[in-house]
Amino acid sequence: MEDYKDTYNANTATANKPIQNVGALFQTKKANFVELCKSLQSDHEAFQSSIAANITKLQEDLVTKNKLMDALAIKEENCKVLETKIHYTKKQVLKANFKSVPAQNTLEMELHIVTTFADESTLTASKLFYSFGVMIA
Repeated sequence: MEDYKDTYNANTATANKPIQNVGALFQTKKANFVELCKSLQSDHEAFQSSIAANITKLQEDLVTKNKLMDALAIKEENCKVLETKIHYTKKQVLKANFKSVPAQNTLEMELHIVTTFADESTLTASKLFYSFGVMIA
């Protein structure tokens, strides 16, 4: 019976070693898994924070862009008003200067007026866009 007990104990010890090794392996795997979960959660929080910061910056940039566009629209409207006033005044001055011109030169006068105002409009638009940092090719 003693022989039986010794064999039983030897078999039990032999069987328990792999079971204990498997248990230790699972403990290690569990610790690694917990560490991985914490790392992923930390990465996720950093990513969410980064996204929130980028969205905030985009919203601020949009507000700035809208303010610039509003200012540009106001300047453009003021420019058009001034252009119209200048056009009317110059046309009156040119007509006064050409009143003594015979009728055949009236077409030349109108062509000169149109050319003059076309050049001034381009120059005014260039100045307007240059003041906002936009180059016209």
